[in-house]
Amino acid sequence: MKFSYILSAFLASLSIASPIDERLTQVASRDVQAAAEPGEVYAISARDDVPNDDTPNYTAATKAHTPLVNGKYYWFWLQWPRDPVGDGDGESAAEIKALRDALGFNHVGVVVGQIKETPQGKGKNAKLKRDFIAELHHMIEIKGSTNTGIIQRQYDYKNKDSDKVLVWGGETTASKAAAAKKFAKAWTDVEAQKTYNVKTNNCDTFAKAVKGKL
Repeated sequence: MKFSYILSAFLASLSIASPIDERLTQVASRDVQAAAEPGEVYAISARDDVPNDDTPNYTAATKAHTPLVNGKYYWFWLQWPRDPVGDGDGESAAEIKALRDALGFNHVGVVVGQIKETPQGKGKNAKLKRDFIAELHHMIEIKGSTNTGIIQRQYDYKNKDSDKVLVWGGETTASKAAAAKKFAKAWTDVEAQKTYNVKTNNCDTFAKAVKGKL
């Protein structure tokens, strides 16, 4: 616990000295805690009487934060550290560099979803499947234009998102998740938000606005 206190003080001093986005500090804190206090970080099993069958989504979510409770809704930031954005994004190298210099990463979106635990099998074959069923919302600059586009798709750690980093956001509700989805979908209905601007209407602008609904 003394180590955690020292770490917290150290990270606090970093946040004062550097303008880098506070979400990077959360990643650093999580990674060091995992190394220093494995007993606390990995004490996440919902049931001890049957083995857990965890999906890649669930494992990624619990790496970012524990405990996560069955049936509850949670949201996370999703950061692209240094990799191409994909999903049809057409930002220039200069625009991505400007974002990286400002944020500390290339791109960001918001992941919102629910923890689902499902008993499976019987007797010796019984197990508990644990999943994080979630949706990703992020904004791109459409290739070949300066128009913004909103991407809303399933968060898929195994096949699409393993090169990205989940950062803990907080607990939310089903109704707030639905409201955030509706708000995100309508982003480009506002005239001023139809055109990409690396300073005033970018992925981070959008992500923070969606977060405000959660």
